[in-house]
Amino acid sequence: MSDESFDDDDHLLMELVRATQRPPAGSSTAWTNGTNQDTIVNPQSETEKRLFSADGEIAILRAQIQSLQSQKTEEITRLQNQLVAAKTSGEAQVHALKQSVQRLEDEKKFLGNEVRALSSSKRRKLDSLEEEQAKTKISVLDATSNAMESNEFQSHRAQSAFSIQIQDDWSQFCTHVWNSTILGSPRTNAGFLEKISIEEPISLNEKLLVPREAPLMPCIWAFILRHRDLRLDKLVHTFCDHLVGLIKELLVRDKSTLPVPFLISMINSAISFKSSAVSESLVLLLTKELATISKRFLHLLDWAFEAEDPLLGNHGKTYQEQVLDRFTITLLFDVIENAVMLATQYGSSFVKSLWNSDSMDVELVLKLLPENTERFKSAAQPNLLFNFVEMFSSSLIEDGIALSDERLEKQLVTSLIKVFLIDVEIKHDSMFFGLNRALGNNLDLVKILQMVPDDPMPLTGQPFVSVPCPTDEKGLSKVERFRMLEAHEHHILSLRLRIAIFLESLITAPSAKTMGILTCKESMKSIVRIIALEQNQIIHQPRSKHIHMRISIVGIFLKVLYFIAGEIENINTIIYPETLYELFVVLMRIAFGSDTLTQEATKILTSIRCSGYVHVPVFNKWCEGRARQVAHFNAYDASPEKLAELAAIESDFANGLEVPYEQDTIEIAREILSLCVNHDEADNLYFNMNYEGE
Repeated sequence: MSDESFDDDDHLLMELVRATQRPPAGSSTAWTNGTNQDTIVNPQSETEKRLFSADGEIAILRAQIQSLQSQKTEEITRLQNQLVAAKTSGEAQVHALKQSVQRLEDEKKFLGNEVRALSSSKRRKLDSLEEEQAKTKISVLDATSNAMESNEFQSHRAQSAFSIQIQDDWSQFCTHVWNSTILGSPRTNAGFLEKISIEEPISLNEKLLVPREAPLMPCIWAFILRHRDLRLDKLVHTFCDHLVGLIKELLVRDKSTLPVPFLISMINSAISFKSSAVSESLVLLLTKELATISKRFLHLLDWAFEAEDPLLGNHGKTYQEQVLDRFTITLLFDVIENAVMLATQYGSSFVKSLWNSDSMDVELVLKLLPENTERFKSAAQPNLLFNFVEMFSSSLIEDGIALSDERLEKQLVTSLIKVFLIDVEIKHDSMFFGLNRALGNNLDLVKILQMVPDDPMPLTGQPFVSVPCPTDEKGLSKVERFRMLEAHEHHILSLRLRIAIFLESLITAPSAKTMGILTCKESMKSIVRIIALEQNQIIHQPRSKHIHMRISIVGIFLKVLYFIAGEIENINTIIYPETLYELFVVLMRIAFGSDTLTQEATKILTSIRCSGYVHVPVFNKWCEGRARQVAHFNAYDASPEKLAELAAIESDFANGLEVPYEQDTIEIAREILSLCVNHDEADNLYFNMNYEGE
């Protein structure tokens, strides 16, 4: 231990020890041996005690010093750690604050851009509004007083529609319903209902009130305003429920049916606003009530009515009322279709319960898809058939169609196959687009517009109409009639293609009863005949604009046959002998198409395209244009490599003659043919189909 660890007290003790160890001088023996001996021994004893005590105190003090030193070291370490942690935390906070500042600056820039964009948009709208007002003022100077009132009403309506732009469910729903329209119509449903009144007042639970000789639209608008506090799904349900009740009340009164189709269109706009706002109870309500309402119009589908049977007759209705009834039944089934498709969001169990309960009337299916061929030809309407095909397609479950009635399912499949074998004729006075598809003709919508004129005053002397106004039957020129037939052909082929896709979906995930229906000999005979009929149409009209649809139908039915052939050990056992011969013919037309013609056509097409004639039709204008659309090809790229690529794309697209069928279709036909013939027979067939004389 070093001297630095001793203090002043330690030095004093050491000096005392040295002094006590020296013997006293001049002492006698007696003094040493006598009484003074005790006086020498006692001081040594006391000194030792003091030394021992001092040593203990020194040890204690040393322990305390060491404890204080260790505490000091620990405190220094702890403070250093706290300093490091504080620095780290401060740096993290500074970094987070920098990021927050950067984010706020980015948001500031974004919001500034939004403000500038909205300001410019507002200026453009104000400028356009001022121009419209200026044009309105100029037209007012040259118009009569009636025209002035009409322009003021339209200006007020435009301003009110522009001002209601609050982004909440209720206001969006109101805007959606207000602007709803029927396909092909230049006027909205609200525009029609603003001109229609009823002769007797109607009150539904004191919530929907329609006074006498008052327009319907303000009454409906007031009803929506009374329920603006409802949740969206409750609002949609209440709105549709009361409109259905209003329709039923109007149909009870024979002379008040004019607003019915426009109310049905409003129901469709309500359920198409947001699918999540359509509840299960609303789907059940619409399917049940609208199916019940449609029974009133089922006589329009009767074959005797089509033949103008005097016993059925027209029931004393005017021509415009008959057209209105046909328009109404078209819209009814469009809404039923949409309701059934919305039901699929609630699962297969709900869809199955929907079809197998009283909600869906089976009589409607039997009436629209009769077993009798003559009745089917008379009752079949493309729009209504499309409705049911879409409903059944959306109702496919793991076991097939969501129907528990096997007889009804068999009749359904049989009747749908008839659509390919029987020409579905144009139904005059029923040529409407409806609500769901712009297919076919919409020529009769003009008659609906004439029934509710924009200004009824010159015709009726009143601002509103309560019964349909007379309509004119306009004749068609040759060009108009050609376009009508072309649009009808496109409608029928679209329907057939949709049915073929439905049957393919049905056969690829079949139940036992579905497989039994499609594999019976009559169904197989019909499928082979369908392929033969489409092939004949392709041969006779190779330049038709609808040729690609017929090729697609042939390809889908070949897939159906291929699936059946894979499930059945011997396909010859489910086909009539004469049908087997027809099957050989249709398969050989596909499997052994002329390769030489295809090669020569490809050379010609490549030569023309590489010469720069990009937009010139060569073989089939519509097939070549569709090939470009499918391949997303830019026809305005004039580089030589792109032109050669264009020729290759168009050569790969089947057009029915130079390129008869798609390569997948050809391979499937050869696979099916190999199941029916042996190798030698297949070689003979190929030689006979591709023989070229020298």
